[in-house]
Amino acid sequence: MNPTNQPATIDARHRILMTLWFALFTSIGLFFLLTLLTTRNDSITPNNTVTLALLLVAVTAVIASYLIKQRFLAQAIAKQDMLLVQQGLIVAAAINEVAAMLGLLDYFLTANRYYYVFFIMAAIGALLNFPRRDHLLAASYKKDLN
Repeated sequence: MNPTNQPATIDARHRILMTLWFALFTSIGLFFLLTLLTTRNDSITPNNTVTLALLLVAVTAVIASYLIKQRFLAQAIAKQDMLLVQQGLIVAAAINEVAAMLGLLDYFLTANRYYYVFFIMAAIGALLNFPRRDHLLAASYKKDLN
């Protein structure tokens, strides 16, 4: 990598990360919008056990997404590889999307009126995984000036 092009490369990669993050964050809202625009089957009876099990998996997914992103960031800094920052964001966002999908599943499978909590958790997880330029700077090539 040419050190003179490094700021441009960091800015370009940060724009890519922001675009990916925004698209995945928007999908959480679209899943919620889907629940507002569709109707449930009236014959569904409430099942708190299923809701609780789905909620446990959703919380685990949100926490795991953050921890996985942190692991990718640590590897990216150690190896000085900005691509690992991007991979970490994508993997973390995909795992975080599980919480929103489980909210959609809870909406259609149970009569739980608090299904929106899943979407709130997914949005919080997405905000925790927000791509920062500092991550790319830390993982960028550092030339020894001595």
